[in-house]
Amino acid sequence: MRTFDFTPVLRPTIGYGTFGRLFNELERASTDSSQPSYDVKKSADDKYEIVIAAPGFGEDDIEITLTQNTLAITAKSEAEDSSENGNVEYLHRGLTNLSLDYRFDLSDNIKVMGAEMDKGLLKISLQKEIPEALKPQTIKIGKPGNLIEGKAA
Repeated sequence: MRTFDFTPVLRPTIGYGTFGRLFNELERASTDSSQPSYDVKKSADDKYEIVIAAPGFGEDDIEITLTQNTLAITAKSEAEDSSENGNVEYLHRGLTNLSLDYRFDLSDNIKVMGAEMDKGLLKISLQKEIPEALKPQTIKIGKPGNLIEGKAA
């Protein structure tokens, strides 16, 4: 029996058509709830922002890597040393040692503009840059130069 890895297909995409949204919704329904949540916002036709909940992480803990068209955000929290406070008994342990591991597929014309941390949220700014060669061009319709008073010469 063969097993198939659909991870690359289910990875969130930015700057592509709406077809990927179907897969993104399927992924959200099946992802582990221990992973912090994220939003992808579109603020204009050419501006996007990825907002990732990063509780307990600082700027130095998170690594953002862009390779070809894949944006990877990774971080691992340091495990609390339980031997340091051996006399502590947890009555409820709700703070887990979370790690971040996100991969976003970007289209060729999406550029990463920067990232910032604000109140436990990692915000990554993206912008769509269309090259001049791919932008629509207006072509003027000219009149033939060899017509004299609407008649051919």
